[in-house]
Amino acid sequence: MKTPSSVTHTRTVLLVGNTEDNHDVLKPVLDAMGCRVVIVPTHGRALEFLFEHCPTLMLIDTSVQGRMPLSNFIATVRSRYPKLHIGLAGSIANASDAQLGDFQLAHPLLLDDVISTLENWTGTRKKR
Repeated sequence: MKTPSSVTHTRTVLLVGNTEDNHDVLKPVLDAMGCRVVIVPTHGRALEFLFEHCPTLMLIDTSVQGRMPLSNFIATVRSRYPKLHIGLAGSIANASDAQLGDFQLAHPLLLDDVISTLENWTGTRKKR
């Protein structure tokens, strides 16, 4: 089995999804915290990115419809990258899926909640 590349960005955040509203809230906050932000539209692209770059945090837009259910996608990621923190952004219809992430950012995304939650998980403070 291949292992991820040796280049690890300690504050790289992967946003999975194509919801512009989420990007508009999350990306500026993460940028201000000094995080490198990469946006991919699908679960498949997320797996490709994870293999190459090993980010610290992955935020998944729960509205993304992938080839596999959200629970299977997260189980796959956790089995391959057990140290990766996973956050879920959006509404979650299935209560068991809500337990799959390390934290959840519920809709509507409220800026203060987003900032405090992301500061906890990235270990950084937003530059004010």
